[in-house]
Amino acid sequence: METKQSAVKEVTILLALYNGAINIEAQLQSFIRQSHMHWSLIISDDGSTDTGPDIIRQFCSDHPAHKITLIEGPKQGFVKNFLSLIDAADADTDFIALSDQDD
Repeated sequence: METKQSAVKEVTILLALYNGAINIEAQLQSFIRQSHMHWSLIISDDGSTDTGPDIIRQFCSDHPAHKITLIEGPKQGFVKNFLSLIDAADADTDFIALSDQDD
């Protein structure tokens, strides 16, 4: 039986999105190109009016091997958006990485 200590560590990426369609595709592709493949992604859309959420939904369809979740943000600015992402993360995750839509 494998213990949590010896298991491959999971990274949960928390991505804040707001009208970031211009940059989001490159950001998402950078996750796919990482050498560490044990990651999940939670995206909080804070009320985008561009195609960013549609790009996220297509990314979810294109990469079913990863757990990717799109949630509705609080629509109260980037700080509250990131705080809502932290609340949405699984308490048992090994690592959390914060990511803005244009990092």
